[in-house]
Amino acid sequence: MTALLFPGQREKEKWERVYTGEDSIIEIDSSRVTFVEDNASRKVTFGYSVGRVNLRTIYKQPEALKETPGVKYKTRFETIEFNCTAKRYRLYEATLRDEKGKVIKAMARDPSAEWKVIRPGGMMDKLSVAACKLIDEKRRNP
Repeated sequence: MTALLFPGQREKEKWERVYTGEDSIIEIDSSRVTFVEDNASRKVTFGYSVGRVNLRTIYKQPEALKETPGVKYKTRFETIEFNCTAKRYRLYEATLRDEKGKVIKAMARDPSAEWKVIRPGGMMDKLSVAACKLIDEKRRNP
């Protein structure tokens, strides 16, 4: 039996670990991908060449917020747009939360943000493998 989702209703998040480091772990929400294509004419269409995925970084020790002395965050939630064909990415939005889950800082979408190249061997390269695999899976099985 398939569950029906009505407008405004969201599927429950399903976090899966994609990276384990000495000071943090990074997880991807495998329950959801948003497909949006933004072409050169600035006409927004819904397609499958660009996918937005949610990532969560959980730090072992709280991290200091550089611009506010004494304020620390423990978790970083990010929505990142990946163009898997062009091997590019850009931050869509992000939220930093303290140990109790309180929002410390929210970063909204910057419509003028440029796409960044995914550098081979870098952290974003590692994350893009999991993200592009999820994007491809959701493209084939929405």
